[in-house]
Amino acid sequence: MSTSREGVGRMRGIDRLDIIRSALVAIGLVLAPAAAFAQEIEASLGAGELVTAEKRIEVPINGTREYTLGVPARDIIIGNPDIADVIIRSPTKLFLAGKTIGSTNLFLLDADGRMIDHFQLSVHPDFKAAEDAVRKAFPDERIIIEGAGDALVMKGSVSSDAMSQQATTIVRRFVGTDEQIINAMRINSEQQVLIKVSVAEVQKSALKELGLENLISPTTIGDLAIAGVTGGASAIVGGGFGPLISGSAITSTPAGALFVDGPGAIDSVVRILEQHGFARKLAEPNLVAVSGEYATMLAGGEVPIPVNQDADTITIEFRPFGVSLTFLPIVVDKGRISLKIATEVSAPTASDAVSLGPDISIPSFVVRRATSTVELPSGGSIMMAGLLSNDITQSMRGVPGLMHIPILGTLFRSTSFQQDESELVIVARAFLVQPTDPGALSLPTDGFAPASDLDLYLLGHLQNIYTNRQGAARDQIPQLQGPIGYIIR
Repeated sequence: MSTSREGVGRMRGIDRLDIIRSALVAIGLVLAPAAAFAQEIEASLGAGELVTAEKRIEVPINGTREYTLGVPARDIIIGNPDIADVIIRSPTKLFLAGKTIGSTNLFLLDADGRMIDHFQLSVHPDFKAAEDAVRKAFPDERIIIEGAGDALVMKGSVSSDAMSQQATTIVRRFVGTDEQIINAMRINSEQQVLIKVSVAEVQKSALKELGLENLISPTTIGDLAIAGVTGGASAIVGGGFGPLISGSAITSTPAGALFVDGPGAIDSVVRILEQHGFARKLAEPNLVAVSGEYATMLAGGEVPIPVNQDADTITIEFRPFGVSLTFLPIVVDKGRISLKIATEVSAPTASDAVSLGPDISIPSFVVRRATSTVELPSGGSIMMAGLLSNDITQSMRGVPGLMHIPILGTLFRSTSFQQDESELVIVARAFLVQPTDPGALSLPTDGFAPASDLDLYLLGHLQNIYTNRQGAARDQIPQLQGPIGYIIR
């Protein structure tokens, strides 16, 4: 029994080996044709100059490239013939002509229909021609142009932002749109511009009062104050007003202001000083912007304006008012700035308001606006003026009943005439600036400490310590860095 069992075990082991050998032989038979086919493809491709992996061939638009094959090609298949043309001069020589910017596939087949090679054909802008044109126009600038798909990349450095824009204009001729230009150039000069603007309103008023008030003091009849008269006081006196002010002293200024001084004239002078408008600054902002970027400011507020969207819906929009400033600096060259500045002074007014019902009123706005583009050196100034606003007010006061009597009513009424004329004056000054170390700056309050109760009431000191930020001694004089500063005492 044992012998027969051993014989059966050996036979089963032999059967298993036969099954494994048969499976391996079957796998070899299956893989052999594929391996032979692969060797055949490798042999056919090895005879050529191209490789089997997909490559990328770049052709400039409206340009042609020559391509040589190691294996003769009979058929050529191109994915999009609108991008490029393929011209066969011989079975082993091709010419690729770019027609439109883009990419497509190209397949080459031999006489037996087998694929010799395939690659990605990309038609790009002619960056070499663009670089040559830029270097010819600006030989002193270091500009490099490279292709990136359907775009051109501008690298290197230029002396100013104006040079960068001019070079971009030339490159645009080779691509057509700004979206296909990538400007990565570095600008060597300062590109930050500080603008100091003063917006002032100069008030001019002409006041002439004749009537009941002047009759109280006969010596002051005809007291007159006029601003902005060309020629000064002589133009007024020579015009027939001399007899009215003969009892007073006349003072004339080069600006054309006429002041009357004499007995009882102090009241007129006080009245003139109260009613005469002086220049006042509306805003004095300092703004910093990079060349080619806008900077804006608004000193004022916003007025809610109801807006009717449809039949049953009213929304609120806010309309800004006050003093607004917008400027766009462009560094043209070393030390020169092209400045586009726009300023506006506006205020809401109840006159000419629009009513949308018993509870809704939309105010109107009084607006004075100026826009200008100038070129000036760093530190140069520009002044804009002439935006006038003229208000005339007339009033009459007198004794009720008697003031309306014909002829004699003149003695019982007083007529007042006031003319207010304001002129908007804008002064702008531009500087090329660079960032500085925060440690080099000082504030008026650096080193300041309020006085204690003992120092304040006993010693009369308004501050306890006032030194520089480095901790100078009490007896040392603090040094504020910068062109201006303040000392608190």
